[in-house]
Amino acid sequence: MRANDFYKTYLMQLDDHLIYEVGKVLLNHVGMANAIRRDDLVSVIHNRFAGALSEPDRKVRRAIEQLRGDGWLIGSSASGEGYYMIQSQAEYDQFRSQYTARAYQVIETAKQMDEAAGRLFAEPTGKQLSLLG
Repeated sequence: MRANDFYKTYLMQLDDHLIYEVGKVLLNHVGMANAIRRDDLVSVIHNRFAGALSEPDRKVRRAIEQLRGDGWLIGSSASGEGYYMIQSQAEYDQFRSQYTARAYQVIETAKQMDEAAGRLFAEPTGKQLSLLG
């Protein structure tokens, strides 16, 4: 099955109108050179819901994550070009590198916070925790 056929079949089976609309818009932005800026995508989606969508930015980002989780190759650029349907292995590799780097940064930050919490909330020195109560 070709990628475009997969995406169109997926859209036809959706019950979630928001995810449908986000996917439909993104199918018109194939390749990084044709990316749609996040604020433009949010504006388009917000207008399709006649302005009745609360927290449109957050909901659009969640819809994109849902689509990605279902196998959609949606790229985004750290330099602000926006969202696009990945059209080549090179685009995918570039996106994946940036995407996983953000994940590692989050994990590293969590480790640093764990250490700080351990120092801040640790039992006073000299008091040992008993395993037996």
